[in-house]
Order: sequence, then C-alpha cells, then structure tokens
Amino acid sequence: MLLLSKQKVTALASATVLASLALGTAGASPASAASGCGGYSNSTTGTVYPGGNASPWSYLWSPTPGTYTFCLDGPDGTNLDLVLEQQPDPSGPWVTVASATSPGPDETLTFTDTAFPNTIYHVSVRAVRGSGQYTLGFAFDQN
Repeated sequence: MLLLSKQKVTALASATVLASLALGTAGASPASAASGCGGYSNSTTGTVYPGGNASPWSYLWSPTPGTYTFCLDGPDGTNLDLVLEQQPDPSGPWVTVASATSPGPDETLTFTDTAFPNTIYHVSVRAVRGSGQYTLGFAFDQN
C-alpha cells in the first residue's frame, strides 16, 4: 500500500493549495479515462503491484458538500479498480461508499457528498489483475 508520497488533500471551493496540490473547483470538465485523465484539475501517477492497493493521497476532506470525480488510467492488459471510502466518525472504520470495477484498466468514478459534509474520504487504486504505473485524476465541484 506504500506509494510515492502520501498527502492530505483539502477540497475547498477557493482552489486552495495544500501539500503542493492545487484542487480545482466548479467548471472542471473531466476527461474520460480513455483520454488519459488529462482534463482533471489534479492528477498524480503511481505504481500498483499485483494484488495490491495504492493510495496516492492519504485522505480527502471538504468543509462543504460537493461532487468528487476521479479518473483512473492504467496500463493495457490489467484490471484496476477505483474505490472511495468514507470515515463518518474520525475514530471509526472506513466504509466503501463508491467504486468503479470494470474488467479493464481504466475507470471513472463520481460521488456526490450531500449527507456527510466535513467527512474524511480515502481513494484507492486496487490491482485485481496485473500491475503497473497508473495516472489518477481528481476534481471537486462544490454543490
């Protein structure tokens, strides 16, 4: 599960820069995974190993409700999944709230946070089959 650098990411409507990652706001027009996730306001690359999980950002947090959109572009011939988990209680367990699990390497995932503003989220790339370098794009649009 160790991957490059772990960062706390705060999604704010004012495009705040935190931990060297500028988060985008409304108006982002995310691209599909097939186009390489290049249209996202934030992206990172990493490596996921066979049967493993990679977490490019330690967690995501927003003080307002909004929509999280993720794009995963993985290597051909692999099966990678994208999983979004929520921690409703800071001392409680992580709960899966959304996932994208097609049989291929590319995924897109959209999750609208309306019930739990001020909740912590965590996104993971999971290697179901194969391994390799991926690109993960991320955008946040305030509701």
